Amino acid sequence: MENATDQYLDDVILSQAGQRQLKVAMLHVRVWDKCKAEARTVSNEKFNERLRHLVASGELEAFGNIANWQFSEVLRTQETTTS
Repeated sequence: MENATDQYLDDVILSQAGQRQLKVAMLHVRVWDKCKAEARTVSNEKFNERLRHLVASGELEAFGNIANWQFSEVLRTQETTTS
């Protein structure tokens, strides 16, 4: 059962994404590790949903099809890194 809220997951994703392009697969591992360390449970589907939301809202910039984790990358946009 998942116990991570949307806001929590968004915050973790943004904290692990950087100003350089990062493979979505690596971002997923980093987010999963952080959630595990904080006793949070997140499904792959929930990660995908929140990742798509952050890209759609402009907080992350996507390179490639983010549904294909090994062949896509994301980075934080300037707006989210300066605020």
